[in-house]
Amino acid sequence: MFVTALATCAYHYLIVWASPRRPEIPVAAIAEDLLLLTVFALHHSVFAREPVKSAVARLVPERLVRSVYVWVASLLLIAVCLWWQPIGGDMYDGSAGVRRYGHALVQLLGFWITARVSCTVPGAGTRISTSYGWTDFRALMPAHVFITQASNQDIGVNVYVRQPLPIGGMPWRMEATADLRNLLAQGYLPLGGTGARSVLTNSPRAVRGGLNFIF
Repeated sequence: MFVTALATCAYHYLIVWASPRRPEIPVAAIAEDLLLLTVFALHHSVFAREPVKSAVARLVPERLVRSVYVWVASLLLIAVCLWWQPIGGDMYDGSAGVRRYGHALVQLLGFWITARVSCTVPGAGTRISTSYGWTDFRALMPAHVFITQASNQDIGVNVYVRQPLPIGGMPWRMEATADLRNLLAQGYLPLGGTGARSVLTNSPRAVRGGLNFIF
């Protein structure tokens, strides 16, 4: 069932929804799509609650609880694909040459690569962590939330620094922190239009500092 759901999703993504459509905003189609997404999301939220899991465990053997969850999720995914109403307009066009298939593969698999290096400075105790996250920067939300267990990936160059502060005589420890995210401003999708420049991103470039009290 799970494989069938994935195959159905891939077929609709690569074949059914691949044809260009007129840029329009049909209200009825948007409402139906939102309803489908809501039902699909509610399943993941409701089945994660202990009372619901206990009720399911009373109806089916415990060893089949996870399978029932996957079967229901697969059926809902198939229903979403079959009843989804495409909306006209393109956020971006990556159909040139082999990029089309590369982008499709990246988005279907939620593919990403992250390299991370961490170290501690002897004596000072400074902890530094640096990472670089690569993904399909043409997609606004490329990292699959159910794979990463997070709503976004730390794309681009990121640096995190923690510096313990030598403060004695207190019932707590203190440390200063610096958090630098997406320093190269990668993954920004420009929006067309006149006048002000507008972009979409799920990981904006940011520099943040903080002071932690550790009890």
